[in-house]
Amino acid sequence: MGNPHGFDSTDDDDEPVLRHSLVPSFVVTADAALPPDEEFARDSWVSLTEYGERVTILVPEAAAIRDFLLERGRRTLLYEVVGSVGVQLHVGRILLAQLRDQGVIDSIPPLVRAERPDPLLLERIVRGLYKKLPPKRA
Repeated sequence: MGNPHGFDSTDDDDEPVLRHSLVPSFVVTADAALPPDEEFARDSWVSLTEYGERVTILVPEAAAIRDFLLERGRRTLLYEVVGSVGVQLHVGRILLAQLRDQGVIDSIPPLVRAERPDPLLLERIVRGLYKKLPPKRA
């Protein structure tokens, strides 16, 4: 069975076998705070800047984000970027905020969604569409 320290010993030798990453998430993020939800929501878009295409990044997780965006070559949803790197969502949001602050990426907040459609407006639209349709032939 496993132990609480994150490793198991093997039967052959007593070398520990790691079950998870050596580096905790607070080390990767330099103990930074989460950015506000409206800045980096799951459905935010991110893309590389011109500077981001040229810069060399030493932090492996941030470099993986940059490489993924460079390979995609277009705007990508935040959750796709974080999922491709394999870090937790909150860690990815912190890394993306740091990359934005360094000028490596641009972020675009998600589109504002209407809370509820206006039924009167929808009814007027449908009536207008019916008026534009040609009459039915018998």
